[in-house]
Amino acid sequence: MKINKTYTFFLVSTLFLTLHISRATHENIFKFSTADSRISISHYIWAVSIMRKPNTYNPDHAFLMVEGITNDGYGIIRRYDLVKKGESGFSKIIKKEQASIGIGEMKNMFSLFFLKQDTFYCKTWNIRKEQATSLDQDIVSDTHKEIRYCVSGDKSLLAASMNSSGHSCFTWAREKLHNLEDERIELPEKVTDFLGAKTSFYIGSNGDSTETSDNCIIL
Repeated sequence: MKINKTYTFFLVSTLFLTLHISRATHENIFKFSTADSRISISHYIWAVSIMRKPNTYNPDHAFLMVEGITNDGYGIIRRYDLVKKGESGFSKIIKKEQASIGIGEMKNMFSLFFLKQDTFYCKTWNIRKEQATSLDQDIVSDTHKEIRYCVSGDKSLLAASMNSSGHSCFTWAREKLHNLEDERIELPEKVTDFLGAKTSFYIGSNGDSTETSDNCIIL
């Protein structure tokens, strides 16, 4: 059976054009970040936030959230937490991810699944998709390390007295952001960090924060 070359060329061309249009359509999708509605995200430009929830058991627990749009035109959301691992004195890292989210469902997924509809404070920045990948790889590599838990942070007198590096949830999250080496991400150290880097000193209103718990838990 002979196949008409013209017909074959037509089929291949149509398939290529369909794929090209589909990809172009996905690349043109954008939406505003749920964390900060002033920030837009797209196929190329994602968003990263450092957050805390002021009305929970530990209002100074800090965590990272990433929002983006995948190659297939779906939403993706990731959350990263560093928490204390029992009474071992060390930390563990918890990663939650939802992909293939309909663009119109991202806000509900963000609020219900990741934040349980709680009020939150945050600082949000645009990052490139490649930076989001780099951040994810950096954090995943930390899951194979022993990171000592230090509630007052890595620059505190308590950390120095342990003769080994240690992190609180906030200083760990800040270090991950600094590792992106992006001058747009401004989260400098404060003079008071030697006493303790309290999340509410950096994110949201100090007046809305209660006493910090010595244990970070997922809320």
